[in-house]
Amino acid sequence: MSTSEKLSTKVLMVFCEGPHDVAFCRLVFGKLLKTEKFEHRFAEFPAPLNDLFKTSLENHLLQDMSLDMAHKFFLPDSVLRLEQDNIEWLVLLFNCGGKDRIDNPKGFLENYLELSEQAAVFPGDAEKVISESRYLFIYDVDDQQPQQVIEQFARNFAEIAEDSWITKAPQMLEGFDNAAVSEDKAVYLWT
Repeated sequence: MSTSEKLSTKVLMVFCEGPHDVAFCRLVFGKLLKTEKFEHRFAEFPAPLNDLFKTSLENHLLQDMSLDMAHKFFLPDSVLRLEQDNIEWLVLLFNCGGKDRIDNPKGFLENYLELSEQAAVFPGDAEKVISESRYLFIYDVDDQQPQQVIEQFARNFAEIAEDSWITKAPQMLEGFDNAAVSEDKAVYLWT
C-alpha cells in the first residue's frame, strides 16, 4: 500500500468479565490474527478515542482520590492493532470486573457514542476517525443457563443514555449454545 492511501480505522471493543479473559483474548488475537500491541499516547489514537481517553483521565484526576486509588479509570487494559485489506482494526480489551458490574461499560459507551457522532463532523486534532465500531461481551455462565445470561445482557444494554442500543434480540449463532449476535454486538459465554 502506498503512503498516500489512507487506512479505514475500525474498532472492536471487547468487554471481558475479568483480567483472565483479557489475557486470554490478547493471547488468542495475537496468535490467530497476528495482532500487535498498540502503544500510543492518547493524542495519537483516532477520534473519538483520543478525546475520550484524555477526558476520562482528566475527570478522574479532578476527583478527590485517596492514595490507594479506590477505583481505577475505566480504560482498556490492552489495545491491539491489526492491519488487513486497507483496514486498520483496533481491538480494545476491557476488564469490567464481573458481568453484573455494568455501570463502567455503560458509562464508557455513553461517552463514546456521543463523541463518535461529533468526531465524524469535527475530528479536532485527530489524524484519523473511527469509521465503524463493533462490540463483544465475554461472560461466564456461572450457575445460569446460557440463554438467561444472554437475555440479561440484552436487558442490561438495551439502552445507553436513554437511547435504544440493542434494538434486536440477540440471536444464537447456529451450532452454538453459548454465543449470540445482535447487529454489531455479540456476546460469548464461557460454559
